[in-house]
Amino acid sequence: MIDGIIKEVKPKMQTAISKLQNDLSRIRTGRANPGILDGIMVLYYGTSTAIREVASISVPESNQILVKPWDRGAINPIETAIRNSD
Repeated sequence: MIDGIIKEVKPKMQTAISKLQNDLSRIRTGRANPGILDGIMVLYYGTSTAIREVASISVPESNQILVKPWDRGAINPIETAIRNSD
């Protein structure tokens, strides 16, 4: 009986833990965290694409996030997507 309850509840708990981890990674602290860009989608050549797929993202200093597009044509769509987020 208890095993059945555990099997039923375990996937729901895993989902809740994953959601919490995702939410906690987006909290803004005093340090730069590239995870805040994870949900940003860029309109790239007419297709909605994750920002990580069109640019490299790094943290050169504790208060900077550097986004380097792989294609110059993606600069304006990336800027627009970042400005429109949040």
